[in-house]
Amino acid sequence: MTTRHVAYAVVVIVAIVAAIFSAAHLVTLGLAVGIGWLAFLLPGAIDGLALSASISAFVAKRCGVKVHATTWVALVLGLLVSVLANVAIPLLPFFTPLAIVLIGAVLSAIPPIALALSAEQLLRMPRTSDASATQPVEEETQPAIETAHVAREESQGATKRVQDLTHEDARALALEALALEPDLSAQELGARFGRSKRWGSTMRKLFREQVHV
Repeated sequence: MTTRHVAYAVVVIVAIVAAIFSAAHLVTLGLAVGIGWLAFLLPGAIDGLALSASISAFVAKRCGVKVHATTWVALVLGLLVSVLANVAIPLLPFFTPLAIVLIGAVLSAIPPIALALSAEQLLRMPRTSDASATQPVEEETQPAIETAHVAREESQGATKRVQDLTHEDARALALEALALEPDLSAQELGARFGRSKRWGSTMRKLFREQVHV
């Protein structure tokens, strides 16, 4: 087991313990203010909101996209409500009935807000992923396009230089090429020197005559 594996394990253990601790306090607070069985869903709405915002921010930064304001609002709201709810547990005996009612109202208002913020982050997530997927493709495609342009320019330059050869120079080079590659066809020979197939056939005939001589 490497040091990285140990670090991962420690982080996971701490996260699980903290999540259980916070969830227990949120449920206790929800039951105390009269929310009933819905109190058991509060950790998913409050701590879940902060967790989803953290993941959304991580994905955005990983993709090179600016973290949206909605994500920051969700993160701050989830953390703030979770911390205040946990702090309120030891203070429950000192709360007045009015304070209990107000806390219950605030906790009841959190789930719809969390739903709206989470939906906004979910709708924004595919666009973030598309940006991350498109960027490497563009980065990989650009060098290929530049290479193709360079190759085409070099090919055009080579063709122009060949076409500028005099008849005598082209003939001499064609005979040299046939000496190295006797199997060159008339079409290939003509294309290599920017001439026609007929010219290539003539050069092949001339080469055979020289060989027989």
